[in-house]
Amino acid sequence: MQDFNWQKAHRSQRHREAEEIAILEWMFPPHTTPKSIWQRTEIIAFLIKKGRQRCVEVDGQEPEWIGIPIKAADFAWQLQHSEPMQIALIGFSRHIRHGAPRNRRLQTISQFSWVEKPIVSERPLQGRTVFTDAGKKSKTAVCVLQEKGQWSKNLIPGTEQDSLQMLELVAIIWAPAKWSSFPINVISDSQCAVEVANRIEDSLLGSIGN
Repeated sequence: MQDFNWQKAHRSQRHREAEEIAILEWMFPPHTTPKSIWQRTEIIAFLIKKGRQRCVEVDGQEPEWIGIPIKAADFAWQLQHSEPMQIALIGFSRHIRHGAPRNRRLQTISQFSWVEKPIVSERPLQGRTVFTDAGKKSKTAVCVLQEKGQWSKNLIPGTEQDSLQMLELVAIIWAPAKWSSFPINVISDSQCAVEVANRIEDSLLGSIGN
């Protein structure tokens, strides 16, 4: 009987929490991305900062809790590796909730694609190694992989408008699409292309010429 009463009280408490939420404002990121590549962790951090500032303006104090609809493990990874997320939560000592919102009016939030731990690994994988390069004069990108003792070379033709950095990036992106059935390590001599590849996963892209 005590267990039943506790469960009933617990359900009633959750029901009250769900019904007590009142939507005062909707906040959105800017229509124009501030960067050519704007990572979703940066967007979430932007909204957290904006929401905290707005709560202080309206209510004079920080929010009681911040809800982030992602898994706790993914949030812990973001908080450890994302400087914008760390800055957005500086000084916040109250609760952070993970997972889908309890309120029915906010359930649509769970239908959106929320960033998780990236697929790209920061450390070398136990897999094969692909070497990528590009030629400025030939306007061609290339991926090279050793299979069964033989080197396999794949040429990717570009266009006259493609820059060397663009061709380098094409090769890096083409490699995991070609060899998607096993883990690969991609080696490139273009720092620009590598930085783009590390940031581009699940990001919003601004307006670019090519």
